[in-house]
Amino acid sequence: MNPILARYDSRLPFSVQERDIDLVLIEQLHVSPAFSGWLTARLDLAGAVVETARHSVCREHGETDVLVIVRRGQERVAVMIEDKIGAPMQPDQCERYHIRGRILCDEGAVDRYMTVLCAPAGYLNSVPEDQHWHARISLEEIAQDIQGAAYPGWEWRHAVLTAAASRQARAREADNRANHAYDAAIAPLKRAYRDFVQSRYPQLRASLQEGRDREYYLRAPGLPSGIRFKHAFFRGEVSLIFEKAWAPLAEGQLQGKLPEGAWAVQHGSELHVRMPVETMDPQLRFEEQEEIAAKALDQVLNMMRFATAVAQARR
Repeated sequence: MNPILARYDSRLPFSVQERDIDLVLIEQLHVSPAFSGWLTARLDLAGAVVETARHSVCREHGETDVLVIVRRGQERVAVMIEDKIGAPMQPDQCERYHIRGRILCDEGAVDRYMTVLCAPAGYLNSVPEDQHWHARISLEEIAQDIQGAAYPGWEWRHAVLTAAASRQARAREADNRANHAYDAAIAPLKRAYRDFVQSRYPQLRASLQEGRDREYYLRAPGLPSGIRFKHAFFRGEVSLIFEKAWAPLAEGQLQGKLPEGAWAVQHGSELHVRMPVETMDPQLRFEEQEEIAAKALDQVLNMMRFATAVAQARR
């Protein structure tokens, strides 16, 4: 290993989030002509000049993580990048990128657009081919290019990218382990998670659930026992669960009313309303990924009104 890179542990003392990957890409596009040249060549846009690179561009039909406008000759192209580490792909996420791209073309802002999915290689391998991304670029590829260019500060950016990729691999491995076995590595994480819920989220109740499932079930005072929540730590999802008799009622009540990014899944006799969140790392202490847990629990609270609406509809 390069002795400079050896100063950085690939498991940084914090959990890298998608926002961090967004900002690394934007910074590289602004400060490194070599990286801009590599990326545009990788997208068959060799010779293009980067005009702008913007973060978190929101408009109708969703959010573009990184929106890059490049010019090649007289042609302007929107490069629309979706960054993923471990959060699941929303059912219509790819199509919504295409809708936003077509709108940019219709408005005359660009001549054409490209959709790009950036994620760990293991994540990209799990995305079905029928999701039509114009390009799929792994975080490992980007890290390798940054290392090869050795632009000042490259080792930190390299560490951020490799930390994200390795976290995704560890999360997937943990999520795939059998649920029936006690896991001494997961038990402390779950205890700390429960303490966090009890101290910071009085709207929720977390019973003692140690060392078995790779997820935590939550309840809310005032909701009936057949309605509860779940945070799947390593799958990157929070779910609002309607059990048995509640499932058909919820399906009717929530038709066309789900928040953007949420999707409904029939799971046996249950209806799950799911939303993507960042994956947690089974090898990091809870304190090092508290922000990820907080954002997931905030999403649970966002779904509370849907749970309440269904509960009240039965009265």
